[in-house]
Amino acid sequence: MKKPFFRQWWFWTGFVILIIVLAALATPEDKAEDKPTATVPDNSKEQSTSAKKQEPKEETKDLKSMAEEVSKKQLASVELVNYNPENGYLLIKGKGKENLSANMTTKGFKLSIFNIMKEIHDQKEIETLAFNITYPLTDKYGNASDQIVLKAEFSRATLDKIDYNNLNFENLGDVADSYWEHNALKK
Repeated sequence: MKKPFFRQWWFWTGFVILIIVLAALATPEDKAEDKPTATVPDNSKEQSTSAKKQEPKEETKDLKSMAEEVSKKQLASVELVNYNPENGYLLIKGKGKENLSANMTTKGFKLSIFNIMKEIHDQKEIETLAFNITYPLTDKYGNASDQIVLKAEFSRATLDKIDYNNLNFENLGDVADSYWEHNALKK
């Protein structure tokens, strides 16, 4: 006796594929476009003045959050992202990722800095871009603590000169306006 079609394997396979295709066609972007957007009339001068005062804070927040997001991808952890809009100084402090050897760890720190620079160098608000990379070091008594092991600082002029497609990230120390490595990295 033959089974009804709705109990056949091919029917259920086709049904699942149909559901997947329909789900893919109904993206969240389509749902967002269907919703009407509310518009608020701008009648008062007070509202427009307060909105203008908030814009630089939003830009600062956007730049800071963007730098933090990019840094989280490159560093083991981000300890601090500080941006001063008055002088355009952006400081990124984070813990570097460990690698197989000390030499490879140092190269990894430089590669992380290079990748962050490559992502955010187009932000013209940045006048100075500084990095402080921390890493756990052990003193002669066996006490381990996170310490700054690499510092690098780049001015806007330097950021504009760099060709990010051709620069060897290992040469960051030569390119930076200010560069310092802890002796532990030089071994």
